[in-house]
Amino acid sequence: MQSLANSSRRNRGGGVHGRMIRKGYDVGWVERSETHRLCRPVVRSAVTNYRRNFICASSYFFTANLADRRLSLLVDHVDLLRHAIRYVRRRHPFDIQAIVVLPDHMHTIWTLPEGDSDFALRWRLIKSAFSHGLPAGEQISVSRASKGERGIWQRRYWEHTLRDEIDFATR
Repeated sequence: MQSLANSSRRNRGGGVHGRMIRKGYDVGWVERSETHRLCRPVVRSAVTNYRRNFICASSYFFTANLADRRLSLLVDHVDLLRHAIRYVRRRHPFDIQAIVVLPDHMHTIWTLPEGDSDFALRWRLIKSAFSHGLPAGEQISVSRASKGERGIWQRRYWEHTLRDEIDFATR
């Protein structure tokens, strides 16, 4: 195994810039394109910092899952899910290019308006509105109970920024 010395630093836009030195070769690398306009500053905190690509007026592909993948809450309560999405869209507009709702998870492609990249707020509100509309009674962990969470959704979601028409067509 060849030894690698890797030095990097986070830039103000959240991307990683640095250099890799391998057996005397100095190779520059950048993970995020410098042409992307980031819409909001990256806030550093003591909590885990997930890499999210906050780009103005961009399209994103998302997957959101139920906490208990054996349940079929999304199709059993699809009207409640529709209501939650409409509720959020009235307050924080975005276009839905595509959506697929399966029993335990959903896929969707959104395009956010110009000057707005806050998809995290929209997901938080959709998950919350859907959860509040369901009757209580699910099993929740001590950790979730201490944070006042219902335990309906997985805490995170998968996000992919669509880069071009080909990327859009393959999602």
